[in-house]
Amino acid sequence: MKKYLAYDAPNNDYESFETIEEAQKWIEESILGGGDGYDSEAKDCKIYELKQIVEFDKIDSKENYEYEYEDDIPEGDETSEAWPYGSEFDEVWQHKFTEAT
Repeated sequence: MKKYLAYDAPNNDYESFETIEEAQKWIEESILGGGDGYDSEAKDCKIYELKQIVEFDKIDSKENYEYEYEDDIPEGDETSEAWPYGSEFDEVWQHKFTEAT
């Protein structure tokens, strides 16, 4: 996983890198790209070392249900369940924070 995130302020752009040296080179190339001096926003360029990332676990899926809507369940069927989330979702995920490695 890439461990450094570089922010190019003049171009409002982000890029991730394996090493801090790669991030530094990318910023240098972006702020020197114009050739004739520095953009005044170049002082706002940043390099971040990632400590944690967000990952997700799937906790439910529409494929686990025979019916999408309660109205689809046949009358008298007391055991079936309909998809309990909005029809715009096919899966439900839970986020978690993990250490960046």
